[in-house]
Amino acid sequence: MRERSQLVLDHAAAVDRLRAARRDAGLPDDSPPAAARGGGR
Repeated sequence: MRERSQLVLDHAAAVDRLRAARRDAGLPDDSPPAAARGGGR
């Protein structure tokens, strides 16, 4: 099993990709579920 720190980095990268995809699609750049989990930086 990978270390928690690596999982956190993977999650942050996935959130960044999601936000970039939403921007490219012209959608708002907010992500309430991620923010509720503390995924925002």
